[in-house]
Amino acid sequence: MRVQTTKGNYLTSVLIMASGSISKKLGIPGEEKFKGRGVSYCAICDGPLYKDKDVAVIGCGNSGLQEGEAILKYAKSVTFVEFLPNSMFLEGLVDMDKADYIKTDDDMKAKTDGIYAVGDVRSKKVRQIDVACGEATIAAISARDCINKLK
Repeated sequence: MRVQTTKGNYLTSVLIMASGSISKKLGIPGEEKFKGRGVSYCAICDGPLYKDKDVAVIGCGNSGLQEGEAILKYAKSVTFVEFLPNSMFLEGLVDMDKADYIKTDDDMKAKTDGIYAVGDVRSKKVRQIDVACGEATIAAISARDCINKLK
């Protein structure tokens, strides 16, 4: 398959997609200025910083709801705003769920031979870095097996 990037074109037998997700920008004043200083991406890590505050959680999928549940221990109120996977450039090459996350089998393989997906771009229940690392290990082993079959 041919992969086109901003740095050139590449030919490959397998491709592991770990493109993650894109934080949905709200376009509100101070959003960029306060990233990491009031705008957070991990309720489990930063929850205590929001004790008795009104909080907005960006993301209404499983991960957004999990973050909202975690922050409820601390926050006065939680408002949910919807979350975006970085997958649309693969439209037609992979199957996606209704929220545009890539569907894979247990080996991380997408519907197109040689394409694997891991991390926040993949359709799943839990979105955490340690889960993505485990998926990457599975995808790497699956990709190796695919390459060996091609030899």
